[in-house]
Amino acid sequence: MQTQKKAVIIGAGVGGIATAAFLAKKGYSVEVYEKNANPGGRCGQMIEEGHRFDLGATILLMPSLYRKVLKELDIDLDKDLETTSLEPVYKLFFGDGSHFSFTRSHKKMKAQLEAMEPGSYKKFNEYVTEGYRFFDLSMNELLDKNFYRFFEFVNL
Repeated sequence: MQTQKKAVIIGAGVGGIATAAFLAKKGYSVEVYEKNANPGGRCGQMIEEGHRFDLGATILLMPSLYRKVLKELDIDLDKDLETTSLEPVYKLFFGDGSHFSFTRSHKKMKAQLEAMEPGSYKKFNEYVTEGYRFFDLSMNELLDKNFYRFFEFVNL
């Protein structure tokens, strides 16, 4: 008689939950422990006196990675889960009562940025373009590779 393998996962953030799901799919008996009252880790929230505070990333960044992981768990992000597109994506509130809305609309972003500082929309676009370049580089050269030997890592 073969005994079922057991795994204990510490932390019920996205990584812990995904790891638990993969192990359970492979037949492990999995227990997940979380120090906080609710799962979610950096995707959690705190509600205090009727106000909600996001504790971290509550927007779905890098949906292609989520799709890849969920597909391996036989879950279709678009069909099996309900997602909501946010507009604006998020808002920053300042001490003087003003706010800045990050939006998908280039026209609205340009109007807000140029009102704050003339010429800033061009710099913002340069920043975003460079960010995408680093994202692509990290995805292609780091995250999608395993480094089993030291020289594989050095050869970046």
